[in-house]
Amino acid sequence: LLITFTITFADKFFSGVDNEKAKDVANFIIENDVHTSIFFIVVGFVVGVICLIGFIAACCSCAQLLKMYAIALTIAVIIQAIAVGVVFGIPRFYLSAIERSLEKGLKRYNPNTEEGKSSANVWDHIMKVN
Repeated sequence: LLITFTITFADKFFSGVDNEKAKDVANFIIENDVHTSIFFIVVGFVVGVICLIGFIAACCSCAQLLKMYAIALTIAVIIQAIAVGVVFGIPRFYLSAIERSLEKGLKRYNPNTEEGKSSANVWDHIMKVN
């Protein structure tokens, strides 16, 4: 049931997107914002390792491993609270990173070349929305 819902939701969400434009947006992100992608991959890996530790500790009834898992979760919650405080406490913090990325794309804006096509599609879409 959950898988069917997810597939249906994804189909409806992406129904109005051309494959060409989706590739252009992906290329734009890859060209201009690699550090964010790497950060999310590393964070996902760390969260996966923490979940594996919790799973093994729960299955084996290992008290020491469960304590380590509880400490890791506590540290993760503290780090998340600090990150949310920084992102929402400094209003221009995240927006300035987005603006820098978009400015790099604007320098490459040229719908007539293969290199500038992804930047052109992203900027054209932004201008239509705003």
